[in-house]
Amino acid sequence: MIETTMNCESATSILNWLTEKVSATLGIDPGSIKSGEPFATYALGSVQSVSLVADLEDWLGRTLPATLLWDHPTLGDVAGFLSRNPVHSELS
Repeated sequence: MIETTMNCESATSILNWLTEKVSATLGIDPGSIKSGEPFATYALGSVQSVSLVADLEDWLGRTLPATLLWDHPTLGDVAGFLSRNPVHSELS
């Protein structure tokens, strides 16, 4: 049986976390980051993307695919996906 009591953050809290993390990683103002803009807009490199996913795994306390930011190319897409899928078969 799959454990469903994992850390289930809201889309808003995930989006806020992502915004702050991308801002800090790239050294840009958090207010300039738009949830609907593709990560490519911010020139987030592949190493930075994989690192961001690893940090997100740690924060959420769950395993995520390294391709998460390519599969869900905006902050809003990632936040929505993760909040709707607290436990996902691909993530195990």
